Amino acid sequence: MEAQPTNFISGFSSPTQLALNTGGLFIDSNGFNIGTSDTFSGSGNLTKVGSGTFTLSGNNAYNGGTIVENGTLQAGIADAFSSNSSHVVDSGAELDLAGFAQTIASLENNGLVSLQGTTAGNQLTVTGNLLSGTGTFNFLTNLGALTGDFMAIEGTSAGNYVLNVTNQGGLPTGPGQALEIISTTDGVAKFTLASGHVDVGMFVYVLSEGLPSDVSTGDSSTDWYLVNLVPFAMTNEGMAVLASSPRRSRRNVDNSNG
Repeated sequence: MEAQPTNFISGFSSPTQLALNTGGLFIDSNGFNIGTSDTFSGSGNLTKVGSGTFTLSGNNAYNGGTIVENGTLQAGIADAFSSNSSHVVDSGAELDLAGFAQTIASLENNGLVSLQGTTAGNQLTVTGNLLSGTGTFNFLTNLGALTGDFMAIEGTSAGNYVLNVTNQGGLPTGPGQALEIISTTDGVAKFTLASGHVDVGMFVYVLSEGLPSDVSTGDSSTDWYLVNLVPFAMTNEGMAVLASSPRRSRRNVDNSNG
């Protein structure tokens, strides 16, 4: 019988805080979907092995690494992933935010990191050094409302990544629009769309490092936008619309629903 997501670790006064010592903790979900609402502290690593999903539903604060070797490590609430921890996602494994905002110390993504929940507007913040790897990110957008998942890289960045963007909601109000989905401080990490573009009705969005107005004036940008490049957007009026699009590094996120 499959364990319920919040009762895998039992025998303690729940919820409680458990110390991860030097040897760390290895969680093998063995193909099941399990989890805990208990929290972890200490200097040891938390390592997810085996297929299936392990869900963290407490606010963890351990200083050791978080390593996803196999299967999925999932957030059950906002700030479930320790902000003190360096996170590593191996090839074939997944770190799933499930629509809950998370702040982590660093990220090496060679697998899949998914920000997606049920509605667009989640945020992942990487505060330290660094972002690295060659993995994939899943984003959810509502381009009709000009909102979407957002990743802020506040330290150094490196690597080449693929973005899967799923769009929901209505049609854009018009051409010449842009939505910032990634910010970096150094512009070293590079991103490409898996599909090459995102189609919303008659509108086609491409991924741009900086706004087209940045490119035309010779300015460099370290941020990434989904831009509607219809002919209108390349006119003076279209450039004015793009240039007025907000730039973001941190945003308030509603985490009442994953």
